[in-house]
Amino acid sequence: MGTKQNRKMIIPANCKIESAACPDSVRFVLTEPYLDVQTAADGARTGQLVATDGMIMAIVPVVLDEHDTSGWVGIAPLQAARKSAGSKRPTELVANSAAQFAGCTMPRSSVWPPAVAPVILPGDTAPIPPNFPNWRQVLVPSSSDDILVTFDMALLVRLAKAIGAEAVTLAIPRNAFETPTVDHPDRNPNAVCGAMAVRPAGDAKGSGAHGVLMPMRTV
Repeated sequence: MGTKQNRKMIIPANCKIESAACPDSVRFVLTEPYLDVQTAADGARTGQLVATDGMIMAIVPVVLDEHDTSGWVGIAPLQAARKSAGSKRPTELVANSAAQFAGCTMPRSSVWPPAVAPVILPGDTAPIPPNFPNWRQVLVPSSSDDILVTFDMALLVRLAKAIGAEAVTLAIPRNAFETPTVDHPDRNPNAVCGAMAVRPAGDAKGSGAHGVLMPMRTV
């Protein structure tokens, strides 16, 4: 999304980007979301907040303020700005040398600059900032051949609890896909519309418990 002299960076109200960040402080570059600002040849700027723990990754487009710069955005200022905005309004803050929102100023990040000054090796004049991973190289491109499965996350969580599983395998029968008809020619033959078997994975794999999950229709 481009930007035109906005007062604050705007983050959708229903997106809690920090939920995808890594809780392990050893992997410190992943412990906070990263604001990636790109500038096109015509000068238009776009921004995306990215968070990952190595197993999941969330990318949320944001409307930029003219002063926003690339870099980590700490969980504390994100949560404080969200609380200030309220649950129904978008989160707004400025992210440059500090995080600013609703008249408040907080350190932008604990990743960089670090709370404790890093050791500078002989011959170096300044500490080298760490790098956020090249997240674009693991993006999955969209294809007309993609298999599409839409389901209610809350139902899957309930079912997983019911069968005593923290991880599950979804088994999709080959006859569970939509079939275009005269009345519904827009149905996608790559979209799942039939029941899926849900089986425990991991430690609960041999328990014998299992379940069934119905997909959601999108057309």
